[in-house]
Amino acid sequence: MDIPQAGTSWVDAFRRRHGRAPRVLHIGNIANNAYKIAKALNLGGLDCDVICHSYYHIMACPEWEEADGDFRFRDQFHPDWHEARLGDYERPRWFVQGELETCIAYLLARRRRDTALGEKLWKVLQHENRTRRFGPGGLLALLPQVLAPRTVRLRRRVKALFHDRKAAQRAARRIEAAIGTETRLRRALARLAAGVAAAAITAFQALLPFRAARAAYDAADSELQDQKARWARRFQESFPLRRDQLGEDEVTDFLRTSKLWAGLLQEYDIVQAYATDPIIPMLNGSHPYVAFEHGTLRVFSLEDNTTSRLTALAYNRADHVFITNGDCRDYAERIGVTRYSGIPHPVETPQALGVRGDPGSLRRRYGVSSLFLCPLRHDWAIKGTDRYIRALPLIKARLGPDFKLLATNWGADLASSRSLAEELGVMDRIDWIDPLPRHALLRMVGSVDIVFDQIALPVFGATAPEAIGAGTPVIMSYDSALTEWFIPEPAPILCAWTPDEIAAQVAVALDGSWRKEYEARARLWFERWHSIQAVAAEHLKVYSRLCPAG
Repeated sequence: MDIPQAGTSWVDAFRRRHGRAPRVLHIGNIANNAYKIAKALNLGGLDCDVICHSYYHIMACPEWEEADGDFRFRDQFHPDWHEARLGDYERPRWFVQGELETCIAYLLARRRRDTALGEKLWKVLQHENRTRRFGPGGLLALLPQVLAPRTVRLRRRVKALFHDRKAAQRAARRIEAAIGTETRLRRALARLAAGVAAAAITAFQALLPFRAARAAYDAADSELQDQKARWARRFQESFPLRRDQLGEDEVTDFLRTSKLWAGLLQEYDIVQAYATDPIIPMLNGSHPYVAFEHGTLRVFSLEDNTTSRLTALAYNRADHVFITNGDCRDYAERIGVTRYSGIPHPVETPQALGVRGDPGSLRRRYGVSSLFLCPLRHDWAIKGTDRYIRALPLIKARLGPDFKLLATNWGADLASSRSLAEELGVMDRIDWIDPLPRHALLRMVGSVDIVFDQIALPVFGATAPEAIGAGTPVIMSYDSALTEWFIPEPAPILCAWTPDEIAAQVAVALDGSWRKEYEARARLWFERWHSIQAVAAEHLKVYSRLCPAG
């Protein structure tokens, strides 16, 4: 990836001074933003790790971005990736997803070059994030008849495998005894059981220091009380006019957890935390740290709850804040953030990923002349998904029935959306599809005539730029004035707020002469303002200021 000269100059100077690349830890990975940014920065010469702890949603997994396949999971919040056809794709070792203590232990082993321990902990992480089928759950799934009546009782014990050394040893012995060694299969399973137990014991031993740290912190009650009082006082000093002051006891659980991070954060030159996770480096006194908001401050800055109070303080005290949603600058300034810059969401075009759309094939598949894609989750209040359904009778009046809307099976208001479509008599104009991983989504974006994006908020996220980069028209609610402070050229978006306006803009987007002019303008805008290179360049600009090479 091409990085501007200023960025590479800083990286080169840092290497000469320190004998290594700058190290950056990214904490949190909602919507894969941390993964995409770290990947780009690593390609640019940095040494970045991502820690995505205790969060397994499909859209926070690198497979969703990188692997090309049709993934269907029973549980989108903790998918079984070992059941998916991923080809030869394997997660990079710098992306760590699992339970908190395992993630920290693995990254410490990685940073301290303890390869043997790192390999064992990586296997534990694979069990936790379900990228590899082995361990207690996978083993028991293979042995429903062999273990017979003892399965339920044994399952309870095996669930403790990664948390209790003695339980791991007992479980291994019971499994080996139940299997026996009479056949090749049984011998193999016995070895697997023993290996799983060994990995569990290793993990248990590696995680002991973290449990000890938590217990020691609880025992040192005076230190805990001092910390609680200190952070309550800092909040009052930062926000003297807020009625919802931070109570000392509110910080207790956050402080206990933050102690687990202390050793790991010291291994990095910069920490970049996403959404509400800037609380972690703040409580640890880790500097410099960067806070990355992607709509976070709309909800977690001014509300009367503990997370909002601590998030507001963490952003207020950050060495720098990246703001991806133009309207969130107002929230940032209201909580006293002065060191910030705007940055687009990290996205790549289908062309950059080698993905091509096939409009003709998709039209033949659905038997219509026009196809519209609405990848939004069904959340009427935040995304306005219902307005697109309400627009369908109006579109049908203009175009006739020769079109289809592809809508996702996703969101809290999905049942309401289906009921609305039935009520309006347009259910036959909608095809309901599962959420699409990145390659499949970009292929679809490049094959449809129009993308319907959010129509409640006046700013765009990642979907609109992806469509614009592919040359596909986008209809959404949009106010360019909110982003002109960091994207001075308005995005080529067809703005609509109501069902009537949606129908009118559909007619515009389907005009052949307009579409031809739009495609050239759209790709030029994307390259100028929204490329992943622009995102990386802004990061390096900020990093070079926070962590000078000398």
